[in-house]
Amino acid sequence: MAGEDIDQDQALELRQAGEILSLEQILERARRHLRRGRLIRAELEREDGHLIYELEYLDAGEVWEFSFDAATGEFLGEERD
Repeated sequence: MAGEDIDQDQALELRQAGEILSLEQILERARRHLRRGRLIRAELEREDGHLIYELEYLDAGEVWEFSFDAATGEFLGEERD
């Protein structure tokens, strides 16, 4: 089930209010879980009341999605798209 997309303005408001970490902070945490690859998409979504960063990376012709809690930066998992 797809979540509700959060647009740039909403994300900025959430960041300024201290409700979410910055994308830069999330990208730094993502580097700990990546083997290699290139970031091709980053989205902020609301899923079941939680704000989630979803990062898509292209690695050797495969797309992998990494999910992080936007408020805490907790790694939530990865899956091949």
